Amino acid sequence: MQDIVVGKTESRFKSIETEFYSQHSRSVARSVFARMARAEKSLPGYYGPRGMQIIMDCLTKELSKSNHLTAANTAPMPPVQFVQQILIPETAARLIQEDKNVSYDEASDIMRKSAKFGSAVNPTMDSDESESSNE
Repeated sequence: MQDIVVGKTESRFKSIETEFYSQHSRSVARSVFARMARAEKSLPGYYGPRGMQIIMDCLTKELSKSNHLTAANTAPMPPVQFVQQILIPETAARLIQEDKNVSYDEASDIMRKSAKFGSAVNPTMDSDESESSNE
């Protein structure tokens, strides 16, 4: 994921976000409404909101050690939005690819098709569960 942050590795999700930013002003692209409209594309499939939260925690912890997750490396997005819109779905797609032993494109398709299932089966952790998983 560090290579995606610094631009050494291509990411389908980064391409989508970069194109969106090039078509809209920075303030429009960063608005809550615009992010909500694109949120469905970044759902982590059958991992659901619970998986999204776990992936976010892991990525944040690992990337904070590397000093790569900077505003300069994630521009025009702020670092947190970069993680949410690019790195979480990228990680989920790669995990699904590994889980199912399929191509990246097939994994991305599975991720898209299984998003509703993931939301139903793996809802968001409450704060007690989140704290106990960090111990």
